[in-house]
Amino acid sequence: MAVRFVTLVLAAMVALAGCGSGVVTDPAANTSTGMNAPGSTEGPPPPPGVSKADPSLLPILTTSALTSAPDKITTAVPNLANARAFNEGMWLVRGAFLRAYSWGAKGEFVLDWNLVAASQDTIGVLLQGRTVRDGKVTVAPASVWFDATTNRVASGAALIKPGSWGAFTAAVVASAKDAPADKLKEALASEMAPRGNGPALAFSSNGDLLVDFGIHTVSQAEGTYVVRLKADQVSGWLSGLGLRAKDASAKPSAFNPATITGPPKPEPETAANAATPSASAKSPAASAAASGTPSAGPAPVVDDRPNIGVVPDCRKLKCAALTFDDGPYPTTTGQVLAGLTKGKVSATFFALGTSISGNKGLLLKSALAGYDIQSHSSVHDMMTKKSDAALKDQITKNSDAIRAVTGYTPWLLRPPYGDRNARVNQAIGAQAAAVAIWDVDTEDWKTKNGATTAARAAAAKPGDIVLMHDIQPSTANAIDDIVGGMTKNGLTVVSMAELVQPGAWQYGVPYCAAIGRASATC
Repeated sequence: MAVRFVTLVLAAMVALAGCGSGVVTDPAANTSTGMNAPGSTEGPPPPPGVSKADPSLLPILTTSALTSAPDKITTAVPNLANARAFNEGMWLVRGAFLRAYSWGAKGEFVLDWNLVAASQDTIGVLLQGRTVRDGKVTVAPASVWFDATTNRVASGAALIKPGSWGAFTAAVVASAKDAPADKLKEALASEMAPRGNGPALAFSSNGDLLVDFGIHTVSQAEGTYVVRLKADQVSGWLSGLGLRAKDASAKPSAFNPATITGPPKPEPETAANAATPSASAKSPAASAAASGTPSAGPAPVVDDRPNIGVVPDCRKLKCAALTFDDGPYPTTTGQVLAGLTKGKVSATFFALGTSISGNKGLLLKSALAGYDIQSHSSVHDMMTKKSDAALKDQITKNSDAIRAVTGYTPWLLRPPYGDRNARVNQAIGAQAAAVAIWDVDTEDWKTKNGATTAARAAAAKPGDIVLMHDIQPSTANAIDDIVGGMTKNGLTVVSMAELVQPGAWQYGVPYCAAIGRASATC
């Protein structure tokens, strides 16, 4: 069955003294929650019926806030001590929500969250991005699931096993007779919010699966649209993670950090011959019997789900990472941001400590626009020439400066000039960061020619990391051509952080390209 929940959210949004936070009032739920206040963990309750877990089951859980009262932006996402993949995933999803908001007209934006499931090895979080523009409220829900057994951060689509998305889609459409079938199918084929309009998937406490569509996604009614599928109906479609998520929703229990394994591992059901063919497909054994030929064993199931990750699936897309060094800079970084926003692409800014000093407002503007901020160290010096103590200081000082603005410690560090050796790599790794190099150097600092920079960026191949500088006027002036040339050549322009799944970049390892490429480590 389908149920509409009226969500006249953001009826009030006021600043909290001293922290730039907001108070969000949801008349439908009749609750008020202070956002991002010290000690605050969660936002307003999830839609009726969705399970809820007590945050005390995760005593190592905290909240990372990024907010600006003047910009009417308030965000909070959960963080988990010693769970880097989980944390990186949350920060990257937050960035995607902020980019999606910044690509539209000005208004008010709140991103909040609720813990909806917990067990010793599984965590479920429901995020809600709420936007008000010209009095019109939209809500984009996204469910994010953490599987400690594989150290994966997954979207709601991962709750369904490969080969079962078609049957699941048909069941949702059949249960939602008062919503257009084409709209439902379009949403169910899409990625999760905010990169798409796919629904959030979560469970009720009795095991029913709730398919939560955002406002105005499949219906023009002023409310979210939730389809409820009974537990016995969906049990055969659930993946291993889905089954554990169901249990973690029905009977929440304490999370055990010791269950986290790393680095991230692939989903077991996607391994060749690991999954059972769907009931609607004729088995290889039956086909062999009919033809009289020997069976070679079960064939792999085609994964018919949309992206089950929380970042673009760069295994399928032609992703190239666009990166900028040395900023923020007053006269050019804003222009670069405007071009990226206009082109609706992502990018990484490797911020330099001496540039951050005096330009923290510009760094905050970059973060509020949803762009990935990583470290270029505190000074533009050769790191191999530093003593051990000075090297550590050069790394940590800038990480602290970035965390003070963004709410997270950067997990990628690009050495100035790319200068590194084994000692530098080790020092960067000791401070919880990977070594971010590149394999496409546009040399914009040398040529100072925007056309040349754009041509070199457009020639990037999937998996490449493209280097340029947001302090260069020629690059800032050519940003539309840079973005346009890359996208025209079929590239999905991402940040370096999004080039792989959360947690995949390993500390202290230098990378010149996406993991999986022969030239990845360098």
